[in-house]
Amino acid sequence: MDEPSTERTPLVIAAEINKIKQEMYEERCTACCQTIADAFQELLETLGQLARLDPAVKEKCSKDASQLVEYMVERLKEWPPVPKTNMRTVETYATHERW
Repeated sequence: MDEPSTERTPLVIAAEINKIKQEMYEERCTACCQTIADAFQELLETLGQLARLDPAVKEKCSKDASQLVEYMVERLKEWPPVPKTNMRTVETYATHERW
């Protein structure tokens, strides 16, 4: 009886490495999102306290935080950036699909 080959070809090894890297980066993204969520909750609590102490300062801080969040959202929409060139005859393409 012929048993399936358990030989690990370079393609199989590369695929395994890519899967491990993908899982590692996914875990890092999850950890970063949790850090952002925790910091956002702390920001809300701080703004709540500040609203009681000095509403004008709270408004300024809230506006600053809002601008930061808007910037972050815009960066996420266009990340990773598409490489650009100053050569008009060269076309550049994204290295991933945008959806």
